[in-house]
Amino acid sequence: MATADPSPAVAEAADALYGAPLSAFVAERKRRSQELRDAGDRAGAATVAKLARPSMSAWVVNQLHREAGDDMAALFSSAARMRAGDLAAADAHRAALARLRARAAEILTSDGHAAIDTTLRRVTTTLQALAATGSFDPDPAGRLVADRDPPGFEAFAGFTPREDDEEAGDADADDADADADADDSRAPAPRAGRSAAETAAVAAARDRAREARQAAADLQRLQRAAARARAELDDRIREVAALREQLRKAEDALTAAGDRAAEADAEVASAQARVSGSSPA
Repeated sequence: MATADPSPAVAEAADALYGAPLSAFVAERKRRSQELRDAGDRAGAATVAKLARPSMSAWVVNQLHREAGDDMAALFSSAARMRAGDLAAADAHRAALARLRARAAEILTSDGHAAIDTTLRRVTTTLQALAATGSFDPDPAGRLVADRDPPGFEAFAGFTPREDDEEAGDADADDADADADADDSRAPAPRAGRSAAETAAVAAARDRAREARQAAADLQRLQRAAARARAELDDRIREVAALREQLRKAEDALTAAGDRAAEADAEVASAQARVSGSSPA
């Protein structure tokens, strides 16, 4: 169970603080603490002053709690169905997670942060962890401070398949799910007789495999872009070298022209002197 706040004023200040832009967290915390101190609530002010700044991904999850309530409810609901043994809930769970990931990217960019895959993976991992346990506990809802990791299989120890799932499993426990996503063909398809724990593990494995393939594709694109940039840089370096050579030749030609001009001036001066010397008095 989440720890209760000392007073409604502290709860209100904390909720507002964890809903504020991440870049403004420290300034907002100081302001909220000072407001409570000015109101005579020194204990509340001290409590707010000690509230920890969340990680980037934890902050995003807090905003999802506020801005994507329906999808968060769908994620938690589908996880609860999976804990009850409803194997069909895995698709709804993945769909809700995908919508939340897309919304997380929007939240990041709207607040001036880069929606990089590393951050988004931490967001989805934390969302899966919260859904697996069914709440934000021990943190209050929407006031997560650090990332979470999904629990191990022991968290699903109490899962029992539904009766109709058991019958389907008895009929053909090895049949692949006909509705398996084609993009996830490399991951094991869920069987009708699998436990909810196995189904959750398969869903997580599919997500990790999809993310790994996406990361590999992103890496290849970056490598190709880097190769193009290096080739373009080499072209520019060669162009600069050629221009420098042209400049050197031009400077040499200018120096030679100056020398010739000086020689011509000297010849002219000498000729004028001779002419002046030979003229009658």
